[in-house]
Order: sequence, then C-alpha cells, then structure tokens
Amino acid sequence: MKKVFARPKFTAMMMGAVPYRDMDKAAEVVLENFPEAPCLPVLTRGIKWMLEGIPCIFIDREKRQIYMAPTPEREEEILEFYERYDEGDLDYFATTPVTAPFYHGMLEKIKENRTPELKWVVFHTAGPVLLGDTLKQMDGKPCIYFYKQEYMIRGE
Repeated sequence: MKKVFARPKFTAMMMGAVPYRDMDKAAEVVLENFPEAPCLPVLTRGIKWMLEGIPCIFIDREKRQIYMAPTPEREEEILEFYERYDEGDLDYFATTPVTAPFYHGMLEKIKENRTPELKWVVFHTAGPVLLGDTLKQMDGKPCIYFYKQEYMIRGE
C-alpha cells in the first residue's frame, strides 16, 4: 500500500529590521508581503527599547555604550525588579509605546487591517547572549563575561 504524506505548508516570515523610518510605509510593506505572519518591524538601530524594565542601566552617550551599574546606591532598582518578577507582574516588563512606538503602531495596524490569512504575529528581540555581550560591566567587559582567572584550572 502506498503511503500518502501531506505536503508541508510553509509561511513566509521576515526579520524585524526594515529599511524604513516611516511606520505607515513599513506597515504597508509588511502587511502586503507577509499577510499570514507579519512581523513587528524594528525602525531603529539601537537597543534601548529592549532594555525597558532592566535595573541599573547606565547609558554613556559619548562612548555610545550601555553599562550595567549595580552599585549599592541602585539597590532599590534591583529589589524592585525581583519583586515584580516574583509577583509575576508582566506589565512591569512590557515595552511601552514611548520606548517602542514601532511595535505598538504595527499592532494597531494589524488590528485595523486584520485579514483571514493572519495566523500569527512575529516578534523579534535580543536573546540573553546578544544582550549579555552588548551590555558592558563598568570595567568594560561584556556582562556575559564572568570568567575569573582565579577559577582557572591549571594543567600540569
């Protein structure tokens, strides 16, 4: 007996970065070309919008660098962060329209122009390795870097 296999049905998707700075133009292009799985476009080259809610961030505009500065004076920020986490307060960690207007603008466009083809909305953000490598400790090392010389196992 011959086995019959269902053919996979793929959906086109795209990366979040777009070559537009105009929300309406970006939305038009994305919705026209990706009706089943539109992405929330990123209209900026920066990462500040991904850092909302993360405690102890220090932005050095002159050096164009973002640091984690967990100093004793900023202990309250860390406590607030973990209290909100323990409470399951997801709204505290949400990206706001002020920080990421392109995400919220696109969600509104999708709601206004919802089509029967729509299956899901694609959301892109940085993962822990990218953020850990991008954010620096105050000594300039990436935050993900935690290797200490004294912990090195020396071979014979």
